Amino acid sequence: MTHNFQIGNKKNEEAARLNALSSYNILDTPPEPAFDDIAMLASQACDTPIALVSLLDADRQWFKARVGLDACETPLNQSVCVHALKQRNTLVIPDLLHDERTSHSPLVTADPYLRFYAGARLENPNGVALGTLCVVDKLPRPEGLSEAQANALKALAGQVVAQLELRRAIMERDRALKAYHQAQQQMRADAVRCAALIRAQQAVSMSLGGIKPNISSILRDCLAAVPRADGAALITREDKKLTYDAAIGSAASQASAPKWSAVPFADLCMRTGQPFFSSDIFCDQRADPATVKLSSHRSLIIAPILRNGTNVSCLELCARLPGIFTDDDILTARLFAGVLGGIRME
Repeated sequence: MTHNFQIGNKKNEEAARLNALSSYNILDTPPEPAFDDIAMLASQACDTPIALVSLLDADRQWFKARVGLDACETPLNQSVCVHALKQRNTLVIPDLLHDERTSHSPLVTADPYLRFYAGARLENPNGVALGTLCVVDKLPRPEGLSEAQANALKALAGQVVAQLELRRAIMERDRALKAYHQAQQQMRADAVRCAALIRAQQAVSMSLGGIKPNISSILRDCLAAVPRADGAALITREDKKLTYDAAIGSAASQASAPKWSAVPFADLCMRTGQPFFSSDIFCDQRADPATVKLSSHRSLIIAPILRNGTNVSCLELCARLPGIFTDDDILTARLFAGVLGGIRME
């Protein structure tokens, strides 16, 4: 039972280590001067032709910075750095070919024929090992590193971690700023939407003799509330026939086009009592392929307008770009349709 518990702990520790590494979002990123400079300084300080900032993933070691080595990663079962993670102090192997831990590694027995290794652990502030800053030679070094070289390697490893922390802090700051700006944009959009709805409701309340004289201004308010739309129209049913009662923006030219209109979609909307939405009518199986190609629109929202419980008209919003409308836009169209549903159309 004790043995199984220890195995479980090791698995949990490895999962925590990989989660810590993932939090830096650095694997497979392009080279960055800060890390390249540290690798170069490590190579110079330890007088080795090869220096690597090595990060250990689940099944590979990936090099964020490298000097003197072409490979950008190697399988974990060939890694020498994996042994450095098992001890707190800098790992020094004077001759990889004569160390039982590394003597069978293809990196030692075949190209690039590595012989000497020294690696300092990269530990995050919580003591979790992420990888190593290591220096490597193709010749054995029975004397290993001098005290000054070992101290320099460890200090530079600390600088790698400092750069990782700084890099993550900058990313978190950028995400926070992005979220803040998105929230500000959403607040502004909501304010514009509310103002447009209020104007439409005021127009409705003042239209005692019917809304037709003010319908264009209400459609303009709708476009103000949904700025991604470039056209708006009111489609009504008269004697079982659907026609454009009013249209502005790009919808105006489409309403007058003899070969194309959104009327079939409006009919579907009113028959089902549900809004019709298409992110791209060119790819929509509900559209007629023979006529849809004549449309200058790609995105479409049609919201039913109910009067006395009957769908007698609908509000259309359209845009030339595909995939342009959001869920908020669909909701806004339905709100405006609700405003229009409370008035007579004389």
